[in-house]
Amino acid sequence: MLDKNARRGGLVALTYLILGVLWILLTDEFAKLLVADSVSLEDIQVYKGLFFVLVSAIVIYFVTTQLYRKLVARDAHIGTLLSHDGLVLMVTGSTGIVLTTSESAEKITGLSQNELRGTHFDRLFVTSEMDVQRLCATSIAEGHGEFTREADLIHRDGYQVPVRIRGTVKRNSAGSIVYCTLLLDDLREQRRLEEEQDRQARFIKTALFHLPIGVAVNRIDTGETTLVNAKFSEVYGWPADELADVEQFFKNVYPDEHYRNELRSKIMADIASGDPKRMAWSGIRITTKTGEERIVAAVNIPVPEQGLMISTVQDITESHYARILLQRGKDDLERVNKDLLRSNKELEEFAYVASHDLQEPLRMVAQFTRLLEKRYSENLDEHALRYIAYAVEGAQRMQIMLNDLLNYSRVGSQSDGFERANLRVMVDRACDMLALRIEQSQATIEITGGEPEIKCIPSLIERLFINLIDNALKYRSLEPPHVKVHFEERDNGRLISVTDNGIGIDPLFAERIFVIFQRLHKREEFQGTGIGLAVCKRIVERHQGRIWLKADNGLNKGACFQILLPLDEL
Repeated sequence: MLDKNARRGGLVALTYLILGVLWILLTDEFAKLLVADSVSLEDIQVYKGLFFVLVSAIVIYFVTTQLYRKLVARDAHIGTLLSHDGLVLMVTGSTGIVLTTSESAEKITGLSQNELRGTHFDRLFVTSEMDVQRLCATSIAEGHGEFTREADLIHRDGYQVPVRIRGTVKRNSAGSIVYCTLLLDDLREQRRLEEEQDRQARFIKTALFHLPIGVAVNRIDTGETTLVNAKFSEVYGWPADELADVEQFFKNVYPDEHYRNELRSKIMADIASGDPKRMAWSGIRITTKTGEERIVAAVNIPVPEQGLMISTVQDITESHYARILLQRGKDDLERVNKDLLRSNKELEEFAYVASHDLQEPLRMVAQFTRLLEKRYSENLDEHALRYIAYAVEGAQRMQIMLNDLLNYSRVGSQSDGFERANLRVMVDRACDMLALRIEQSQATIEITGGEPEIKCIPSLIERLFINLIDNALKYRSLEPPHVKVHFEERDNGRLISVTDNGIGIDPLFAERIFVIFQRLHKREEFQGTGIGLAVCKRIVERHQGRIWLKADNGLNKGACFQILLPLDEL
């Protein structure tokens, strides 16, 4: 390229010399007329020749200087491009042969700069479509002198490297191609990212199609449906192609015009608000293609940066009606509970009144029966006296039963408030109430487990301990009674154990013993009304707790009652 420009400058200078010689030959006579007669013709020709040489030298210097500056500027520009690390540059001549390259060309070709020079550019690619001469000619014909093309370059090791080629054609004043600058961008990372994005897109699409909820994607501006998964069609009960158009969707799914217009207005207003909380709807009534009515819940998720709206839907028909039935059951249960509470309160009031009001008639029966026995005993035979004894004993038993029934009814109507109380202190108070019986039976009471506090009604808990310790003293064995009260804190509450060494209880009757008026022994063996443990259960339940007979003690091994009370709020 440099030799050609030099030859062009030489031709310009030679042209000036020829013109000068012709000028010298043709104007000798004219020059002689302008100078003195003493100057010979030969001297005139010498002076003219020297003058022409000087002018020609000046012209040649000017031409070569301009040419040199242009070449230096071009080489500097190419040198700058060649030294750029992030750019692969190849310069080809008009024949498509590589003239020079940047150092980075080796990274994508595997060939050194020396190996690339002199190589036909199109031979570096998979196909022969990379014809530089044709691409240059096409770009010139289109009037812009530039072109961009993507192709697969063959690496020295045989694998292909995707590249983007940006070509710029350099022409001379005559319009002929001087050289072409080619910038090559390595597209491997871009292709890798594109493949990764494509893989993720396929994964997302596959996941959407297999989600257990219906999903559809629509364009916000046109409403056009771009994706509908199988579950979406299944929930709405319509083929996907009959749900693709928004207008057709509303007509198909909501056949009732009034309901359709009302629902659509609400949905559109909620979407227009932009409030995510307003883009979830539940209890929407839809109609399938077969006429079946379903209840669905839908959520819209706008993606404005992509101009899309993601719609999800779930069939909640079963759960919707189940909730209705559950609410009805809950309402019925609340009504029954209120009736039971009222009934229990009435029964408690009746038991209290009955047991209280019957005390006086029973006292009168017992009193007058004793008077009858005292005043007329001499006139009565043995049978009559025995009958009177039976009547007195029955009245006394009835009084005891009424007193116990009165205590039982008082448990539910106790008006005392809950407060924190020490369990050990309450056991001590119960023992003080039973001090005489404890002394007479030579019993020992053992309390272990520290001095824990609970929130309770102290008077009821004292009654609980009185009944349980009294039972242990009553149902004792031949040995002196030994009662152990133990406290233990557990994750689910406070455990209280009352264990004795008495005759024990058969585990078969573990539930029956807590039923009111249930007795396991004859009246001749042990006195009582069979209401003591029922009162204990009622007290524990009033404190939201639980009482039971420990099963592993068995008969003749003593009895162990365990109570579990809550640790916190009662």
